[in-house]
Amino acid sequence: MTFFAAVSVVPFYLFFHEEYAYRQNIIFDYLLALLLLIGMCFPWLVVVIRSMGLTGGYEISFLGIIFTAVFAMLALIKYGYFDSVQQAVTNVIYKSNEGLLVLDNDKNVLYYNSIIKQIFPEIAERQSVSIVPVLCDTVDNYFDKNSGIPNTVEADGRIFEIKAEPILEAGYIQGYTFRAFDSTEHYRSIEELRRSAHFDALTGLYDRELFKQEITRYLSDGGIGALLMADVDYFKAINDNFGHIVGDEVLMTLSDSIKTVFTGGHIYCRVGGDEFMMLVKGTNGMDIIGSLAKKLNAVYSENVKKAAEGLESSLSIGIVLSSSAGKGTEINEMFETLYGLADKALYRTKKNGRNGYSFYEEISE
Repeated sequence: MTFFAAVSVVPFYLFFHEEYAYRQNIIFDYLLALLLLIGMCFPWLVVVIRSMGLTGGYEISFLGIIFTAVFAMLALIKYGYFDSVQQAVTNVIYKSNEGLLVLDNDKNVLYYNSIIKQIFPEIAERQSVSIVPVLCDTVDNYFDKNSGIPNTVEADGRIFEIKAEPILEAGYIQGYTFRAFDSTEHYRSIEELRRSAHFDALTGLYDRELFKQEITRYLSDGGIGALLMADVDYFKAINDNFGHIVGDEVLMTLSDSIKTVFTGGHIYCRVGGDEFMMLVKGTNGMDIIGSLAKKLNAVYSENVKKAAEGLESSLSIGIVLSSSAGKGTEINEMFETLYGLADKALYRTKKNGRNGYSFYEEISE
């Protein structure tokens, strides 16, 4: 009995072995399933027949062993246990860092490895990928529209690039092979390059181009506000007398002061040299904007004393309201128009002795 039990477990083990369960739509061949079921039951069927006395006194136990061995051998051959090449290929695919998914022409799962299961756990017990939109979109976009653009999906903090290729036979598509590449580092590098291209290296603020894009987007959506342009008074003299290290420290101090004063969604940038710009959003009240300019000058002057060992420094600021650009100004010209007007206001501040601010609206009256 013990021997029969052990023998009957073999087909059962082969049928539900974890690694090959991943081939669910391949191995669930109905005929094979029936043969395996018979193989599992045959040793016990022999015992039942003997106990019922239907053998006429003949010993038929060996038949159970023979039939079970036959069915087990079919399973071994079917699953490729004797095929070392197939087994090696399967192990490579299964243990690869690259996800692999095979679909038939009706988008039903034929095979997937552990990486795919990690990315799309919802397909583990499903036969169709229709519940995974990114996979269906990849098939449609890559082949129907010939876009050739891979989709990306995030899983466990990693970014995977999903690319599909057709399985062709006699010129006809018989299915699809999906490959999932871990492209996390690639996309992080791109993001870092994008950031370094549009952010000032010294201060970490927006550069002029990104600032222009943000202002244009904000104003095109109907936003109101004011553009402020700030220069460090006598910055060239600071560099000449104290050196460029102190000059960089002054610029960093101004950057930190801007971040302290202009909170609540306002945006700012370093244009270049000692020139900085700020966009105050949501108000065109000159009193409110003027108080922010005055506060920036005070915070900066106090902070620069601490950062540069008692250095006295101040700011000249020019301000223009977004409404002064004029209703007829094209949206793509809005920034350059406001920039020019703020520069005029800044020039007036310097002409008036620096260390303060001026509104373009006041000097244009």
